[in-house]
Amino acid sequence: MEHISAPMEKNAGQPMFEQLANRIKERVESGALRVGDKLPTERELSEQLRLSRGTVRSAYRQLEEDGVIETIRGSGSYVRAATGVTDRRQKDRAARVLDDAINGLVEMGLSLKEITTLFHACIAAKGMNNVLNLAIIDSNQEAMYDFQSQLSYLTGTALSMFILESVTMSPDPERLLEPFDIIIAPSRHYPRVSALIPRLQDKIIKAAISPGQDSLLEIASLDRRARIGILCRTNDFLTMVKNTLLAYGFPAENIQALFEAEYTTSTYFSGGIDALISFRDAHIFTSEAFSFRNEEFLGKGGKLIQFTCVMEQGSLIYLEDRMNTLIRAKLAE
Repeated sequence: MEHISAPMEKNAGQPMFEQLANRIKERVESGALRVGDKLPTERELSEQLRLSRGTVRSAYRQLEEDGVIETIRGSGSYVRAATGVTDRRQKDRAARVLDDAINGLVEMGLSLKEITTLFHACIAAKGMNNVLNLAIIDSNQEAMYDFQSQLSYLTGTALSMFILESVTMSPDPERLLEPFDIIIAPSRHYPRVSALIPRLQDKIIKAAISPGQDSLLEIASLDRRARIGILCRTNDFLTMVKNTLLAYGFPAENIQALFEAEYTTSTYFSGGIDALISFRDAHIFTSEAFSFRNEEFLGKGGKLIQFTCVMEQGSLIYLEDRMNTLIRAKLAE
């Protein structure tokens, strides 16, 4: 094969085995060598090029590692695929792209553990739709939108919300929840959820829930003598907000509450209020009918606060770990 065995010029800046490997790669790229072509034996090529057999052996080994050739014991070495020639260069470029991406994510404040979880989720999402099915069970309807928003970064997941009462009333809670890979239950409901679905115990994650940091900052900025109204859908949400206000030193007699269905554009809290606290998707925030009322309230010095509920960081980390384990298992299938 003249295209391989032509005399080689020594290059002091590059080992001879690399020069030989590059020569063979070039022949494959140009089409002079095609898939399935047999290469000379180590002895034959070393004699033709006047190189040591060790040099030829190292070149062939390099070509095998790059996926350019394959050696069949007792038969010889053959061109594997022309595309393999660029594997190493592609991998080098890919490594640089990943390195830049990782550095960017670290600068955003993500830990390497969080980056690993996101990476596996993104890889899984490329090959499978909704690779993981997650369920959240809570009696606090107002928090559902917050959880959905908080967990939206979990690529490759399908998130379903269940009101605890509906699960309790189901004729077969285990059958209802069996399709889910992970079932998230707030700490206060964990014992009840566990009792409802004992056979799915290994799927349940106990999550610590707390008020969002922005909500706490806004509440902390209020005058402790302020009259505060709470607009809610459930007693769970009302209890969480009220307990938070009491913990910050607001007197109970200055706190009033109304359920969303009872609050219209003509409804007023008894004695008036200085701040109105409600959940993110309450009608006062989403309905155009309340726009003028809200502007009027704010114009008089009132304050509107969206009270959010979030999973605490420790629970999120545990959830990501569980997801990472399940994604690895699914990708290995």
